[in-house]
Amino acid sequence: MSGSFVAVAVELLVAALLALTIGYCAVLNNRLKRLRADDASLRGTIAELVAATELAHRATSELKQTIQNAERDLGETLAKADQSRQSLQKLVDPMDRLTAPRRPQTLSEAVRPLLQPQPAAPPPPAARPTQAPSHPSMRPTGASFAARSAFSTTVR
Repeated sequence: MSGSFVAVAVELLVAALLALTIGYCAVLNNRLKRLRADDASLRGTIAELVAATELAHRATSELKQTIQNAERDLGETLAKADQSRQSLQKLVDPMDRLTAPRRPQTLSEAVRPLLQPQPAAPPPPAARPTQAPSHPSMRPTGASFAARSAFSTTVR
């Protein structure tokens, strides 16, 4: 009896372990299904990343080319600007030599003439009296005489 009891206990233990193994296999199967489903979405994500990487690579290549073009253009512009500066300097130097004796050396020398009182402007010349024409047909009559006399009083 003890031999059969041990055999039954071993059989029950094997059956329990077998049942646990089947349950664990079912859990692993579910995990594998989720992993395979994730694998498909992961492949899509990887494909998108590859496409984005290629796009970024092309963009950086174009950006490098743009920078090289800008540097070249800037160099040309700076060279032209330097030539213009030298040309202007050739024009300005002789003028500096001509105006150097009259140019104020300090700010106070430049401002002093502006601070000195200016003489009053001379009054405008007085209006000349008009002489009557000597010829009788040229003498003012009526309205033209009144207008002339009114104008001459406002001017004075």
